[in-house]
Amino acid sequence: MLRRGVVLAALLGLLITLVGTTEAPAKTKACKKGFVRNKAKKCVRKAAAKTTKKVTTTTAKAGGNASSVPANADPNAIAKIGVDLAAQGGLKFDPTTMGPGAYVQTLPVLRTLLTRTTNLEFKPDLAQSASVVDPSTVEVTLRPNARFSDGTPVDSAAVKATFNRNLASNNANGLQITDMALVKSITVDSPTHFTIKLLKPSAGVVYALLAGVEFAPMSPKSFTDDTNLNTSAVGAGPMMITNYVANQHIDFVKNPYYWDAEHVYLKGMQYVHTPAGAAVINALRSGAVDWASIQPDQAQNMQGNLKATMFQMTAADTIQWCVKDGSPLGNLKVRQAVAYSIDRDAYNGIIQNGVSAEAWDLFPSSSKFHNKSLDDIYKRNIPKAKQLLTEAGYPNGFKFTIAVGPTTQSNAEVLQNELKDAGIDMSILISNNTGADYYTLSTQKADATFSQSRPGPWDKVSRFYLSDSFSNACKYSNPAVDAQYQKVAGLSLDDPAAVPAWQRLSEISFKDLAFLPQVNATIAGYGYNADEFGKLNIAVDQLGTRRVDPVGTYIKK
Repeated sequence: MLRRGVVLAALLGLLITLVGTTEAPAKTKACKKGFVRNKAKKCVRKAAAKTTKKVTTTTAKAGGNASSVPANADPNAIAKIGVDLAAQGGLKFDPTTMGPGAYVQTLPVLRTLLTRTTNLEFKPDLAQSASVVDPSTVEVTLRPNARFSDGTPVDSAAVKATFNRNLASNNANGLQITDMALVKSITVDSPTHFTIKLLKPSAGVVYALLAGVEFAPMSPKSFTDDTNLNTSAVGAGPMMITNYVANQHIDFVKNPYYWDAEHVYLKGMQYVHTPAGAAVINALRSGAVDWASIQPDQAQNMQGNLKATMFQMTAADTIQWCVKDGSPLGNLKVRQAVAYSIDRDAYNGIIQNGVSAEAWDLFPSSSKFHNKSLDDIYKRNIPKAKQLLTEAGYPNGFKFTIAVGPTTQSNAEVLQNELKDAGIDMSILISNNTGADYYTLSTQKADATFSQSRPGPWDKVSRFYLSDSFSNACKYSNPAVDAQYQKVAGLSLDDPAAVPAWQRLSEISFKDLAFLPQVNATIAGYGYNADEFGKLNIAVDQLGTRRVDPVGTYIKK
């Protein structure tokens, strides 16, 4: 069905054509100089021209429009952000080489076409608009006259070149390659408009990618001029990199070419290497950093000028593991036994300060897609777990190794103790690079890892549960999940058929396959120095967690 705008345009074109083909009226004698013909077709003296005020347009200066800058904002302020710069082999800004989760730290530089809101809807950023034309077509209109930090234009050709480069890299560590591969073609209609055609109906999936680094444009000039994109990426975000000292700090300065530079009040930002754990609290207390992500059990340390904000996400804490036929985890009853062994209430109390909720399907209970029939499906039941292990041929339990980063070590230790009650021996490998130690088969040292899932909706599945999903490290075949995913991929979220389709997908993933054990909804948060910030503007990243948005944030004089 034609969209309203297309219909109106067609009608207007038809009207113009009809008018153009009517017979021209007979010519009338012109009035003499200084006179004009009135409605009665009589010549009358022409009125004196009214004086009009001259209107001019101005371009915002690099420092922003002075009228928009808060009176108490420090124009020379540098916001110091605590980041673990050594995790996953070091922070890389090039999407073709970055590791898992690294994209969330690159967003000040690699600004996305759309951004997520706190309720996981989408709003424009580098794109002025984006729309789903039909299940196999997405159209995007860019902001006019936008430029990269090197001064070159942010146009449709640049977006296409960036996407093609990212897809060709096949970097499933840092990019959603499975979803990107749905793109059949990108047609440049004009410098500010392009059309994405898909191999099969999955427009909602690709539309969500517009809020990720997959489509975040980079300057094509930087692809060929020997720029080290890992340390000096040239993007179109509010910040640009000026200095990169590996595992120590990364310095940024305001990008004067950012389309909304008028509302960037910071002179710059600095990422300060801050490993997980006590180092985060110490850095905040000493003033070494102004802001840092914190764990739920660290919120109590935010006192005085330090404040904490915690929030429940639409993602769930999830065990991801290597499923192979012939191995213990390749047995459905073994996977079910692990799920029955987890005490989610105890985990909630110890790790999440009792403020989370059990995760039984893909969506929280507040979502219309939540499958209520799965509630309590794996409520802790040690006798049931032991029975299943015996039926699977493992009466004495089994062993597996889980690789976790420092930020989730405590989570894994709680789960380790809970699984012991069923005779399951889960050893813990502390890893600073789970990308190598679990996700990469050639260097894999562990059978599993642990992290939050994706915020959703589509990336919850494509990143975890499909046969070729990144977190399905051993690529266990899940044809039933694959087939059901294609059904939801072709449905808009407000389609009445979407609710039962998503609920069936949860049923297949958790009841039929018990593929990856979910624990509770993820609780995340951040700590910050309230005395420093005049305004702290928070952006939602691809994982659904919160980050400092350089746009709108300022530090007081």
